[in-house]
Amino acid sequence: LDLAPLPGFATTPEGGEQAYPGGARKYRHQLRETNVTLTRQIARVTGLSHAQVNGDLNRRVGLERITEATVSQLERRRDHAWTWLRTA
Repeated sequence: LDLAPLPGFATTPEGGEQAYPGGARKYRHQLRETNVTLTRQIARVTGLSHAQVNGDLNRRVGLERITEATVSQLERRRDHAWTWLRTA
């Protein structure tokens, strides 16, 4: 699976956002939806609770609240989730 930024949006090497058609809000929403789906799959495969998976992924990227996540944090969280799912 491709972990590159979604079409129409990218991040700079420094982790800052670059606006593209569709905007940061839409991209952030898509990333959050992807993270929800991955968290659900990890919980199902590992037998951990959804809360346990969320907590672990959030700690890995320094998040306290997903609602306050930057695009860079959401991308890193997604990447950690993909790695975890592939090795589960």
